[in-house]
Amino acid sequence: MPPKRKAPPVTASRKRARASSSLSPPPSEPAEQPSPEGRVTGFDQFRVPLLEGDVLYIPDFLPPADAEGLYAALAALPDWHHPTLRIYNRAVQQSRAVAVYASSPRTIKYSGTEIRAHAFPPVLERVRRTVEARLAQRFDVCMLNRYDDGGVYIGRHSDTCENLIIASLSLGAARSFVMTPRMPPRAAGGEGEERRRELEARETVRFTMQDRSLVVMQGKTQDYWKHEIPKERRVKEGRISLTFRQT
Repeated sequence: MPPKRKAPPVTASRKRARASSSLSPPPSEPAEQPSPEGRVTGFDQFRVPLLEGDVLYIPDFLPPADAEGLYAALAALPDWHHPTLRIYNRAVQQSRAVAVYASSPRTIKYSGTEIRAHAFPPVLERVRRTVEARLAQRFDVCMLNRYDDGGVYIGRHSDTCENLIIASLSLGAARSFVMTPRMPPRAAGGEGEERRRELEARETVRFTMQDRSLVVMQGKTQDYWKHEIPKERRVKEGRISLTFRQT
């Protein structure tokens, strides 16, 4: 378990305040067994303060030695493609390149289309084992997302509730991660008036995902929050995210 440190100074405001990432990394000792709690534990000092959200931002998660050459190796994989999505009955090619890998053969449903998952290549399998050991969780699917520059983005969305724990490792250019509150119908119908006002008063939270950092979303986060990576024209370098999921 990592030693206690101060939580990252994340602030929420309608001006979208930015979180600091000047934290030292947690230790890298692997966990021997998956956590029986069904959630990532032991990183409370890296928790992002969100009402009805369980999110961790862990800077410097991957040691520099482990990250050396990793971006280039992943970018060179042969499985990248730009999915064609149906938007308002129009076929639109996504600007973000993706590649999907899984521990067993399967087809992944993604934004109204289907993507074939490939077997984990050795370079990605090594990263998966590191993430699993550090978080004491098992992940059987990884989606790679390639943002070639700041003009490539992912819009505001929530992932499906079946994704109990999502762990996203960032490589390359720093990009903003924006979380916007949502009030799902199933929550709105069961909350008292005071609680509903409290939920509606939540504000947008924004922080920066640095190279080698990890974001974990779990629990009820997808029910109560949406997330996005907006366009940032000033960013000229590329970024690859490795999003590990449980299915």
